[in-house]
Amino acid sequence: MSQKIIKISLLGILVLGLLVGCAQQDTKPKVKIKTKIEKLKVAVVNKDKIWTKSKSAQEYQKKLNQEIKQLQQNYQKESKDLNQGEKVKKQQKLYLKINDLRAKLRDQFKNKIKQAIKEIAQEKDYDIVLDQTEVKYGGTNITDKVIKKLDSEK
Repeated sequence: MSQKIIKISLLGILVLGLLVGCAQQDTKPKVKIKTKIEKLKVAVVNKDKIWTKSKSAQEYQKKLNQEIKQLQQNYQKESKDLNQGEKVKKQQKLYLKINDLRAKLRDQFKNKIKQAIKEIAQEKDYDIVLDQTEVKYGGTNITDKVIKKLDSEK
C-alpha cells in the first residue's frame, strides 16, 4: 500500500512539474509580422480583361484558329478514302490534337501573363498581386499596365 502511495505521489509531482514548465514557456511570437494592413502594398489584376482586350491574346486566338483550321484541312484530305470506322478514329485523334494544342498555347500565354505581372509587381514594389475576382475592395488595378506590357513584347 505504501509503495502505491509513493508511486501516486511521484506521478503527481511529475505532472505538476510539467504543468509549471508549460506555464513558463515564452509565448511571444518569434517572427515579426506586419501588423498594419496599410504597410502591405496590394495590386489587383483582371485576367478576364487581359484575355479579351489584349492584342497578344487576340494573336494567341488567331494562331490557335489557324492551326486548328490546318489540322481540320489535313483531316479532310486524309479521311476521303477511309471507311467510317477509320474516319471516327482519325476524328478522335484530331480532337485530341486540337485539345493538346489549345492547352499548350493557353499555357504559353498564361506564362507570359504571369511574367508580365511579376515584372510590374517588382518594378512598382507590390507585396502581393491578386486576381480582381478575389478582392472586393482595395488594391491598385494594374490590368491595363499588364495588357500594355504584353502588347509591347510582340
